[in-house]
Amino acid sequence: MAILIDTSIYYALLDPDDEYHLDAVAVIYHILKGRYGRPYTIDYVLVETTLLLKTRRLSHKISLFIEFIQKQQIKIICVDDSLLNESLETLVKNPRASLTDIAQSIIARKLGIKYIASLDDWFSRQGLVVLGKNYTSTLSREELSELRKYLGKDID
Repeated sequence: MAILIDTSIYYALLDPDDEYHLDAVAVIYHILKGRYGRPYTIDYVLVETTLLLKTRRLSHKISLFIEFIQKQQIKIICVDDSLLNESLETLVKNPRASLTDIAQSIIARKLGIKYIASLDDWFSRQGLVVLGKNYTSTLSREELSELRKYLGKDID
């Protein structure tokens, strides 16, 4: 079992003012506890996340983000020429999707990954189980208590 982690989750995790911050914290909590197997992300997501942090004036969070990826041993999948070409062909046929999202969905299909931590419902139309929005509602009372202590605030 495995799970991909999308840009939207990383961003919401790093921005405490994001409306989905607590959902991102909760889903990452379960990912790090191994609930969904090995966590993966793709190199394009790293690019997107760092650019998003810069454009939203959160550049100071980039080192925290990189440290988090490395410390938690999140496996980074690099897009090769074959995957890039397949993603570009798909993007031409589906220009409303993002290149990163397309690449993630192709990787998920090829590796048999069925879960993605994301706030983007587009992935559910690609056959993935999307974990993100309203994720805090899936936590047990004990998990809520543990996260409350860790965050130092009420998350109900």
